Amino acid sequence: MVVTVLSVRMPVGFGRCALKSRGRPLSVMVHLKRSIVEVKAEQNCLAHALVTAIAKVDNDPNYKAYIQDRKIRHVVEILLETIGIDLSNGAGIHELVRFQEYFLEYKIIAYHGLICEDIIFQGQVDSVKPIHLLNDDAERHYHVITNLTGAMARRYVCDSCNKSSTSDVTVACDQTCSNCVTRPRACFLMFANPAPNLTGILEVTSLSPTTSSAPRRKNQYVSESGAVRRADGS
Repeated sequence: MVVTVLSVRMPVGFGRCALKSRGRPLSVMVHLKRSIVEVKAEQNCLAHALVTAIAKVDNDPNYKAYIQDRKIRHVVEILLETIGIDLSNGAGIHELVRFQEYFLEYKIIAYHGLICEDIIFQGQVDSVKPIHLLNDDAERHYHVITNLTGAMARRYVCDSCNKSSTSDVTVACDQTCSNCVTRPRACFLMFANPAPNLTGILEVTSLSPTTSSAPRRKNQYVSESGAVRRADGS
């Protein structure tokens, strides 16, 4: 009589949960997060990151080739030669300033980690085309953030004050909105899939004036003239 015993480990799943960055090296999070493009070039990584980010913003047909480290090296060489900058000793704030002075059409924002307030450089230019870069200080390398909310694991991120939130909680912002030229009570603005003749959708979450602390949401449309209208047309 032969008895065969099989030991099977039961599968364990946790669903599609958000990636937690706490305790993980930044290089690991860069590789895992789809909202971050990992720059594969070992030299001139800042220039590679900028060229890739600009291609993403401008919907350049060569973007997919750039993220695969194809067709980009010659573009980077021309860029460095045009600006007259040498990145052989690395790139810091001085080099970021030089690139920002050249790319006035874009606003360069570089982060030191996956926290919205952890900014090491923010270009002082008036531009509606932000470029988000991620600096890995341990690896001395730059990467591209293609989706800021996804990379930071936040639901909302304010472009003016750099505050973020994982829920619909109102955060006061003292900066002027570049779209409606007002100072909204809530700083979290969502502009996606605008309706015809409308520049975007302004989602404002405010607290009810009553004793209830439950948030009250109202969707408003920002017209081309800058006027704000509610979703019901008023």
